[in-house]
Amino acid sequence: MTVPKAERLENVKKLQQQLNIPETNVFCDFNYRGCRWNSKRAFTYPTAKSHILVLADDSKVCDDFLIIVNKIINKHPNTIISLFDYYDMPQFDTPYLNVKNKQITGQAIIIPKTMINTIFTYKYNSFFNTTNDDTHIVLSAKHFGLPVMLITPNIVNSQAFVSTINNDGGITSKSFKQDVSDVDWDSDKVVDVYCH
Repeated sequence: MTVPKAERLENVKKLQQQLNIPETNVFCDFNYRGCRWNSKRAFTYPTAKSHILVLADDSKVCDDFLIIVNKIINKHPNTIISLFDYYDMPQFDTPYLNVKNKQITGQAIIIPKTMINTIFTYKYNSFFNTTNDDTHIVLSAKHFGLPVMLITPNIVNSQAFVSTINNDGGITSKSFKQDVSDVDWDSDKVVDVYCH
């Protein structure tokens, strides 16, 4: 879990307890170096077995979150997966959306461990230089043709705290559901979408 500023550490405690996240897996940016720097620290942490899930500190998760995450990973093990969006995507008869233009947001992202080095060593054109972690992941996915998926309904939401990256306005998911027990997580169907 990434924490953009030390002042927001208290936001982490509830989520840590809920998901049993150890202190060693909480990455705080005490020196305010930016979310890409901090996200890279979390994604490159050496203890992960097959996939790395990074959550922002202000995340709210659905019921049975870890069970659902494991179902998603087992269904699509070789894909970058976003669990949050604010695009107001329509609902389909499958939770699995193939994002053709690779555009995702960084509130909660799962990356296969085999892709981490490729993504975080990629140096893109300085025109796109950004401190945002999701932009870096998107540009890497576009460059290398890595598959990107969005889960809808979203199983993570932002609690709309004051932004630390100048996108204030309470950006939250329009498709978040607390109870996702009625979703067909075993679906083989994948729908192609474009996100803006």
